[in-house]
This record gives sequence, C-alpha cells and structure tokens, in this order.
Amino acid sequence: MGKDFQKLSLGATLGKKIVIGVQDAAFIPVKRSPSLNMFSVQTENNSAMQLTITLSPPQVIPSSNFPGGIVPVQGAIQDVSGERYSDDMLSSPSLSPGFSWYQAIAVVEWGVGGAQCKVEADFMNGLCLNLTASFVRIFALFDKVIDPANLTGGAYVFNAFVGPGSPKPNNAQKTVNIGRVAGGPDGFPDGSFPLAPIYAIPFFAKQVALCASRQGIPGLPQSIVNNIDIDIIFYRDIRGLDPLGGYRFTSDTSMPVKIPNGAYYFTVQNNSVPAVADCQAIFDLNV
Repeated sequence: MGKDFQKLSLGATLGKKIVIGVQDAAFIPVKRSPSLNMFSVQTENNSAMQLTITLSPPQVIPSSNFPGGIVPVQGAIQDVSGERYSDDMLSSPSLSPGFSWYQAIAVVEWGVGGAQCKVEADFMNGLCLNLTASFVRIFALFDKVIDPANLTGGAYVFNAFVGPGSPKPNNAQKTVNIGRVAGGPDGFPDGSFPLAPIYAIPFFAKQVALCASRQGIPGLPQSIVNNIDIDIIFYRDIRGLDPLGGYRFTSDTSMPVKIPNGAYYFTVQNNSVPAVADCQAIFDLNV
C-alpha cells in the first residue's frame, strides 16, 4: 500500500484548505465549482487502494472581522485568518453574537477506471470516510437555506485530507456533563420548564443518547426517581433562536438518536416536575 500511495501522492494535493465568502442569503454557492473543490487525487487504475478521507468540522470567520462587515464573495478567499470553531463562539459569544451557521454538505465522487460513484454527506461536525478507489474528488456545497433571515454572513473555512488505511468508526465517544436540570418548583408560572444552558456538540458526533438520574434528591418515591422525561433540542446558533428540532428521551426510550445536519449546539429540557440531579449527553463519534 505504501508504494501505491506514493503513486497517488505524486503531484497531488493530499490536504487542502478552502475559504468561501458568504455575505448574506443572496449569495449561497449551491452548485459545484472549482473554488469549492476540496481536493482531487488520482492514480493508476491497477493501483486502487483503501483511502481514509477526513473532512474536519467547518470553521468560520464572522463578517464582523472584515472592514465594514463586508465579506468578499467572488470565489475563494485564501489569504484570510481568524477562523473559529463552533465551540470557540460558545465560550466567547462576543466573537460573533447570534451567529447562525449555514448547512454545508460534501459531494464525494470516487471510482476505478471509467466506473464511479457519487454521494452527498453531512460533515458539519466532521466526517471520516473509508473508500476503495483509484481517484477521489470532493466538493463542498451549501445546502438549502431554510430561513435566510436567521443566517449570518462570514467566510467559511473547510479542510480535507486523505491518507492510506482503513478506520474503524464509532469506537470513540464524548460525554458532555450537564448536571442538574431544573423542574417542578424551578419552572415558570405558565407551567413550562426552563432549559439547561446551551452546549457545543462535539466534533465528529454522529448520534447521541441521554443518561439521567434523580438519585440524590431527598424525599422522592422510587417510582418518581426512575421516571425520566427529557427533551434534547438542537440549534444552529449559540443563542437558541434558530432551532432544528429535537427528540424526547424517557425511561422506556433511551436509544441513541441521529444528530441533524447543521446542528452545532444543543440543550436539554426536563419535562417532569422533580428536578433531575444529574444528566449526561453521550455522543458517538464517527472516528
């Protein structure tokens, strides 16, 4: 495989960073173009091999970082810096208050000789692919905008690279410790319950399950201790104003659920009266 990969790498760019400007909803690159080519590699047909392709979670340079808030949108913008990951914005909201991400997808083309396949895949939280091919081409596209009024312009940064080998996905996980989730007397006068703080979704997350307990809250009968009813809600923005929907976890339904494309943040809500003493979100990672 080493010699075959040397053939593949001759004259090829095996890792690439592209920066695309998006000023507002009037400019949304939804068609394949050279400026959106993340990378292309090709070797001889009889040297087809297993390739590991990694698309890192996108980053963004907010429009507020540009003079007058105007982002150049004619093609790629390679000579800019100051990119931020989604969790950077959550830890420092002043970097881009209310920023809401566009949904991006990757178009992957691969094959051997004259035969090829194509797939469109989510990669907003990162993606690892394992393909057998003599050529691979990957383009970044922006998916359909649902509500342009809630979206914010900026320069979007995509990184991709390829190497030999075969990964074993879904072996890793990341736990986000949420802790106490209010309920009952902590609720609002209209009977609704407050949300937990907003958290960043871990990079390369594919699905998530919730683990919660009321152990440690005094005076609760066992039937209530074991009765859990919690929602997980996904957002594009750090303020929770641009939701993508969510799922409900109960004592009887605790299976992992898929994370929607474009979800960068999440929170949970306790739907029952007693508070939850401890809650964790357990994410399966696609690495």
